[in-house]
Amino acid sequence: MSRFEDLGFSFNKVIYFIKLWGLRSTLIKAIGRTRQKIKFTFPFYHQDITIFGCGQFAFSTLAPRLLRFGLFSPVKYCFDVNLDNSSRLARAYSAKSANLDTIYSNPTKILFIASDHKSHYNYIVDNINRFEVVYCEKPITLNSQQAFHLANVIPRSQSTIFFGYNRPLSPAISRLRSYSNLCLPSKLHGVFVIKGHFLDPSHWYNDPSQSSRIFGNVCHWLDLAIHMSLWIHEVEEFQVNITRRDDSSIDTNLNIQLLSPDISFDIVFNAMLEPFSGVHETLDISTDKYSARIDNFRSLEIDTGSGLSRVTYRKKMCGHDQAIAQPFSGGQPRPWSESLLCEIMCDQILQCVLASESSFTFKFSEIRRRLLSNQNTF
Repeated sequence: MSRFEDLGFSFNKVIYFIKLWGLRSTLIKAIGRTRQKIKFTFPFYHQDITIFGCGQFAFSTLAPRLLRFGLFSPVKYCFDVNLDNSSRLARAYSAKSANLDTIYSNPTKILFIASDHKSHYNYIVDNINRFEVVYCEKPITLNSQQAFHLANVIPRSQSTIFFGYNRPLSPAISRLRSYSNLCLPSKLHGVFVIKGHFLDPSHWYNDPSQSSRIFGNVCHWLDLAIHMSLWIHEVEEFQVNITRRDDSSIDTNLNIQLLSPDISFDIVFNAMLEPFSGVHETLDISTDKYSARIDNFRSLEIDTGSGLSRVTYRKKMCGHDQAIAQPFSGGQPRPWSESLLCEIMCDQILQCVLASESSFTFKFSEIRRRLLSNQNTF
């Protein structure tokens, strides 16, 4: 590809992303990718937020959504084991790049955890009573033992806990849930087709210490499936079938099927080619009362058999805004048991794949009861 063609492709992609995410978000994403140290905010008069982890997600997705009036930053401290990352975010968002001793000696009200995956669990456990509010991006844990331990810790904590599983909070899913509450379907089948980012083998997601893309990516749609299943009823168990479509990778191209008598899901995750549009999600939902399609969280179409309704959104709205706003909305967090159920399912899927097996039974009700009992032993 010539230099001109390469620039043309980049220009076309920028234009597409402006339509997808909006001009402001696209510019911030571009600044983040170029690794430039640019200041484009002013300190808010009341800075009560700390951010752990200052990579691309924190820079271009989390921190911009915390700004007041689009220009004033309430972030007081930021910390990253990579000092260049923390100093870059600190400059851009008028914060202080600080070490943990400094942060812990004068903790802010709210902690956002957006660090690498293997650090999430320890940061939650270490800070669950140090900050009034702790918000952790997904994944929360990297194995079932950690999930069960958090089920003991969270109900006894003095902090309010939020997790970054955002798809159930998206406008499209919220609207669909409201409709389901009105018509009360008794059966549901979902087909989720996801085109994910192509990641180089050296990408940190592929470091075995960070677990796998099952925890890093696929967890989003497993969480959504668990959330939607509870619209109908609590299933006793899911038969989980797994098909790997790439023998060279355990987690890049997977079909995951969740089966029960009334509720089932097919999740297709494909990351063989970097999508021009970024992550693209197509969700088809069928029930005995309606069918629906969500196209990349930019539109929702509901077919009732007797009528058709369609809602479009001005940009992709997959739940980032709603999830990050939770600590400030005054509402109740999503039930933490849903998120921990998802993490335990991720762990069982990963263990199944690592053992070169293709199916297992996920004892949904039994695990949920154990999580809610707050008396888990190991």
